[in-house]
Amino acid sequence: MTIYSDSSILTDGDMKFLLNLLPNNLEPLPDIYLFEDCQSVVSLIGAHASLFERYSLLKSIIQNCVFSTFNFKHNIIFLYLFNLPYKDKHLVKLHGAYCLFHEIRHHQQFSLNKQQFHSYSLNSGPYSQQWVEKDANQFAVRWMRKNQKSINKKFHLSHSSWDIRVNEHNRLRIVAH
Repeated sequence: MTIYSDSSILTDGDMKFLLNLLPNNLEPLPDIYLFEDCQSVVSLIGAHASLFERYSLLKSIIQNCVFSTFNFKHNIIFLYLFNLPYKDKHLVKLHGAYCLFHEIRHHQQFSLNKQQFHSYSLNSGPYSQQWVEKDANQFAVRWMRKNQKSINKKFHLSHSSWDIRVNEHNRLRIVAH
């Protein structure tokens, strides 16, 4: 597993910390690419794609407000912090952690049963209502809540109280108290 991060918000060390919170049975973990700005995405794919391909990929990520993806063909997780809807770095960290756990669950779903993963992810109706997405969201919420004290300590959030949940449209909400 390799971690590539261009982020000062979620560093390599932060990512390793979050991965260490997960159960050990998730090995081997996928490579993880974390982008704080869209220019880093363009730079990474620059040597391997035409200008049109780079433009199309970036346009798709931004227009669709993609926060993260798991590429099962290449066993890679991509986190796009620049698309998260927050200016507050603490909320970006929390949502970034959530996205990591969400995508790790997709990796686990794929690793455990490739056939079932493909059938659910390709033929299951609207994105937010797919079983694989609901399951990944539940997993991420559970791990965020279970490790809230450790996350608060690592990210210096002990002064704030938060909860994380998924609303009726299967969308993440961070609730600060």
